[in-house]
Amino acid sequence: MTDNHDDCGCLPPCRRDPEKEYDPNLPVNPDPNHCTLCTGDKTDNIFYQPGAPGSHGRCILDELTYEQVYLVLERTPKAKKDLLRITDDPILIAMANDSRVVEDPIDEDERMRKRLHRNSLPLYSSVLNGNFDGTPNGVPCKRK
Repeated sequence: MTDNHDDCGCLPPCRRDPEKEYDPNLPVNPDPNHCTLCTGDKTDNIFYQPGAPGSHGRCILDELTYEQVYLVLERTPKAKKDLLRITDDPILIAMANDSRVVEDPIDEDERMRKRLHRNSLPLYSSVLNGNFDGTPNGVPCKRK
């Protein structure tokens, strides 16, 4: 009985044609039982889950579709660096190099709100505290 695992129990790297077109809905690794795309640095990598002591870990990259990898690249700042470290697959490297992180609209709105209100008077809190002139302490501003 032949086995595709090496001495450590790890799968050999997948070899694919870099010129081949890919479908976003297809799995990144069409044959995860016989090869892996996690061939590089697996330490502290979001695409690799270490196993229990004495066993090899799990390459999460082998379980994703191209579309899922792209979504991770768009939403996770660390993903591009980790993907470039863990794989030597030309399609995934090109995908990582061409991607950019999309800012979360909620975070972007919060930053804008803070920027707009950084130097403004706290009008509503002043009025609610009984300072009807809108000054922070009820003391009118001196005019020059």
